[in-house]
Amino acid sequence: MLKLSIVTVTRSRPQLLARTIASLKAQSSQDFEWIVVNDGEDVATNKIICDADICFPYTYLGMAHPDKGFALAYGRNRGLTIATGDVITYLDDDNTFKPDFVAKTLDLFERNPQVSYSMPIQQRRRDVVRDRAIVSSGKEFFSPTLDCTIEQLIRHEQLIDSNGFAHRNNRDLSLMWNPDLQIYIDYEFLLRCISHWGRSSFKLNPAVIMDYVQTNLGIIGSSNYQDWTNEIDWIVNHRESYTCLNDLDIHALNRLKDEYRSRHQKIESIKAFTLLS
Repeated sequence: MLKLSIVTVTRSRPQLLARTIASLKAQSSQDFEWIVVNDGEDVATNKIICDADICFPYTYLGMAHPDKGFALAYGRNRGLTIATGDVITYLDDDNTFKPDFVAKTLDLFERNPQVSYSMPIQQRRRDVVRDRAIVSSGKEFFSPTLDCTIEQLIRHEQLIDSNGFAHRNNRDLSLMWNPDLQIYIDYEFLLRCISHWGRSSFKLNPAVIMDYVQTNLGIIGSSNYQDWTNEIDWIVNHRESYTCLNDLDIHALNRLKDEYRSRHQKIESIKAFTLLS
């Protein structure tokens, strides 16, 4: 029987974290451990965890907020160093798992020993938040689609996101998160997984087992197209680190970079949040 390690990095959002904890308590399978990293060592966050009456194994780690680099990457890497599960996944403090997430994730890896990494289907929504209140709630959609391929994820024809993304425990820690990126940190980690295990080791989990809410206050919602351009450019310039990328993939990334640069020059904001606001 496989065991799952769930890594959560949280920063000063105890009310949201309480919902995350509730979704873990509601899991139909308890074959998991939770590793929670308190970025900035917020006292209220620590109290929420201590008062939550957690009935499953968990490890709490305090982490000083880094002076440079993306704290989320540092926090996840801290989690990777102590994860004991056969499979590792990620859950941010503003998202939740559906009750059968653990069971269906482990079932996929148990039934498919050739699979090393997987993406579930997320039930997604994009909201606009002002003064801590939702002023506009986006229409729910599902992503990726059932026919999603690894090639579509590489070329940004479908969305990749780390929440619910699962991979086998690479115990030599050769797979780590890159603190030099924020917007494309999930995509860059996917490239690392593909380069390490190969394209054929990917399998889409067809179950809708993840609730994902994105807001204008998050990394994507508060960014601009120049930020997106810069990070794609970083990846292209470090192509030698990603052996999975071929010339067609690089061409697709360069086209995307040009598109984002053009949008920025037209002073376009991120479309999803512009339509909602």
